[in-house]
Amino acid sequence: MGIHNRENNEKASVLWTVWFCICLIPVVTDDGLSLNYLFMLSPVFVLLARGRVMRPPELVGVLVVLFSAIFLIASAYQVRWLDLGLRRLSSFLVFLSMFTFCLISVTPAVRKSFLYAVVLVSVWFSLQALVSYVVLGPEALAFTAKDKIGTQRIGFLYLLALWIAAFRVVQRGKARTQLLPLLVIALLVVGLFLTFSRSSIVALAASVFVFTGYALITARLSLRNLFVFVLLPVAALGAASAAVLHYFPIVASFYDERLLLFFVSGEVLENLEWAESSEGTRLVIWGRILEFVSDNPFTGTGYLGVWAIYGEGSSHNQYMDTVLRLGLIGAAAYFFLLFRLVQFLYRYHKGLFFGMVGVLVYGLFHETFKESQGAFAFAFLVGMFATNLRALSTARIDAVARGATRLTLNNVPA
Repeated sequence: MGIHNRENNEKASVLWTVWFCICLIPVVTDDGLSLNYLFMLSPVFVLLARGRVMRPPELVGVLVVLFSAIFLIASAYQVRWLDLGLRRLSSFLVFLSMFTFCLISVTPAVRKSFLYAVVLVSVWFSLQALVSYVVLGPEALAFTAKDKIGTQRIGFLYLLALWIAAFRVVQRGKARTQLLPLLVIALLVVGLFLTFSRSSIVALAASVFVFTGYALITARLSLRNLFVFVLLPVAALGAASAAVLHYFPIVASFYDERLLLFFVSGEVLENLEWAESSEGTRLVIWGRILEFVSDNPFTGTGYLGVWAIYGEGSSHNQYMDTVLRLGLIGAAAYFFLLFRLVQFLYRYHKGLFFGMVGVLVYGLFHETFKESQGAFAFAFLVGMFATNLRALSTARIDAVARGATRLTLNNVPA
């Protein structure tokens, strides 16, 4: 009986991993619209398999009511966009997809399948970029590699995968068990550099900086801890980065000119004053967003994108995009949820926490959770948080039933 159950669990884990891999593949239209929101079907599969889904925590219920009210109010008074009703509705439903996995109990086995899927998909795209770089040839590519190989849609996923693999390295084990994670780290660093996205490298540096500070504090000056928790993972990332810059001269030249010299020379300040530049355009768009939200503080655009007020393009910032779509109150609620989620990851899942640090920094320059693969990753992490909230609620009820006066949070499962 036990063997049979173990085989069923292994089959379920494989199925979840395959399904999550499918959900993480970016599918984009010619005009940049993300289409792969298959992960929203996950609760349907659970319902068909088990006959029921989980009840969302109270916090999620309050947020759904608030976000729904914003949608209804905006739909009622923004009469100039009545013809965009279907697009507003679809954007609203996609936004609520962040609560998809609140209907599912995210068990350790399901969580492991998600981690595997993030790493597998990221490694696959890294290998694709590497093969393209080699086949096309660096001499022929030159800086056109940014358009032929580079992408801004997958970098934040690499960051999550990178820290998942990095924390596998710092786990205790024999040296031979570290070889595969180190190889994965190397491939992901290659993929990250081959995005030809300055945001990817800045976000990586920020996450490494935060990790180093955390590790130095928690190592408590122990030489062994200092090696295992600080020097080993940072050295692995540094060695992989140095190897990429050495063996991929076009990549090194690109980041030297477009990132290092760009800031050192002061060109970034000149571009901020030039409205036609990438940086100047961002400032213009963000100014339009703040101006619109100041006139519509309670609803923003009611889930319509920046194209509704600017005519085209994107917000180039996850947080500005959120403020625009939700208004001030809705955005505050969203950021509160994000803050609670980060707290949860810091407490229970350090690898995902540092990966999230990178994603949050990346979001300063590009949309992240608005992309379908980002929406899926965010929804799953929110589902993990919701599972923890349910466990905490159950523990409180049990504590009251036992007549306990205090609940020890460390005993609540993640």
